[in-house]
Amino acid sequence: MLISSFPLPLLLVLSQVMATHEDNQVVLAPKSTPPTAHMDKSNAPQEQRDIVLSTSASTTSSVSSTTASASKLRITDTLICDDDKCYPRVFKPSKDWQIILPEQQLPGGLDIRLNLETGLKEAKLLDENDKYYKPKSSLSSNITSSSFNVSGTKSTANELVPRDNVELTSTLASSTSSSTPIPSPTPLVEIDTTSPYEFSSDFNEIRELLSKEKPSLSSSSQDTIETIFDNVMEFAHDYKHGFKIMTHEFDLLKNITFNDRLSPNLRELSARMMTSCLRNNPPVSDFVVSYHPTFIDETFTQIDKLIKENNYKMDMKSKQFLLKRYITILDELIESVHSFTKERMETLQSIYLGIQDRQIKVKVLELISKCFMASKKTNNSLFSRDDVDAKIPNVQDWVNEFAQVIQDKEIDEWHIRKFFDSLYNIKKSYKKEIKIDSDFLNWLANQVEIRQKRLNNNLKPRDVDQDAFDEKLIESRHLIFGNPLAHGIKSFQSENEMENDRIRDEL
Repeated sequence: MLISSFPLPLLLVLSQVMATHEDNQVVLAPKSTPPTAHMDKSNAPQEQRDIVLSTSASTTSSVSSTTASASKLRITDTLICDDDKCYPRVFKPSKDWQIILPEQQLPGGLDIRLNLETGLKEAKLLDENDKYYKPKSSLSSNITSSSFNVSGTKSTANELVPRDNVELTSTLASSTSSSTPIPSPTPLVEIDTTSPYEFSSDFNEIRELLSKEKPSLSSSSQDTIETIFDNVMEFAHDYKHGFKIMTHEFDLLKNITFNDRLSPNLRELSARMMTSCLRNNPPVSDFVVSYHPTFIDETFTQIDKLIKENNYKMDMKSKQFLLKRYITILDELIESVHSFTKERMETLQSIYLGIQDRQIKVKVLELISKCFMASKKTNNSLFSRDDVDAKIPNVQDWVNEFAQVIQDKEIDEWHIRKFFDSLYNIKKSYKKEIKIDSDFLNWLANQVEIRQKRLNNNLKPRDVDQDAFDEKLIESRHLIFGNPLAHGIKSFQSENEMENDRIRDEL
């Protein structure tokens, strides 16, 4: 039997705080940090200057006032309200620049900037000609990538090149740097990984410091690298910048993230850079899975090392920070049960049982829940039992964990939906083979009452997705988790009540 009992803290921040909650399928508006010193704002094109964060007094006051007002907001599942107005919790983009309101969550694939005239963050839909992802049929499959030595040194120019001038198609065939074929039989995109771009000088400085100071970094060099990471991190959330950072710097970031001779803080920053680039950015995920197919296995190996080896250089808190980042990376790259093996499941179970950290346990459950998602290949509402049984011998144990965690009063609606869907799909597939305890059934009955009242309340703005989930949960009480006959009787009674109400209204 697996063990867990924990609340989930939900952090929504717009200031300079490390984001510890990363997997809500949305990206928070970027925090305000000074741009890297290597970026020449005066010579950059207008679009690039727009996204560079200003340190002027007007900008600072605007941002600080926005942050201050955020503490007075009332946040629900779908709305954010202050004393004067309400607005959607999730930012609704258009083709034009729009202001990102306090605490709004951003969907993936947006262009983000800070307007230097107003000091406010803005976002819009990505322009068609700015999208990097292209179908395989229109591209060449002969893709190569610059080779790295042990320190992650890469041969590329140091000068800053405005992003509008960076060639998007591959120039690797004519590159003078040494190259090796990427071990991917079916490449999806043609990617330029060698041309200089906005952050070339930043990462080249990191390479230089790592290559010069062996076997260990001086404190001043480590501080310099951490500062560079902090400054570039602001832009990693951006759809286009995240793609270019990951395609140009993947090997360097991986080497730093997995290098146990470097400090845990430096490794965590590098891993966070990777997760920032990956989150809600499908082209980046496709790039990693296609051109670095061993990376998922390497990440699991690193997790095994963290939880099984006694590293005297790393305390438990540092281990937990790294584990969170590693699990988040896996969550962005793994799509279904097909990506799991028995060995990988054993690793995740070891984390769940061995690390007494509530956030890590929730992250593990998020990852496990992907095993019980509906099948995309067959358009089936159920997953394949054969796939699950072959890789997860203890489904009942995970059911118990989902059922316990979902009852936690501190858990947010997003996790309730995710974990409930897993329970729903498992019970629908395994039926009487899976047992549901009475505590969960009591919780479900209470939720039915709450959500039925919400559906009947016509005063609040309607959220279609929320209504659909509420209806699914209500129907499941008898149809999936109880007696289907009781569901039919309940539905008949509800129809009679509605008909009686209609007759009374007519009279």
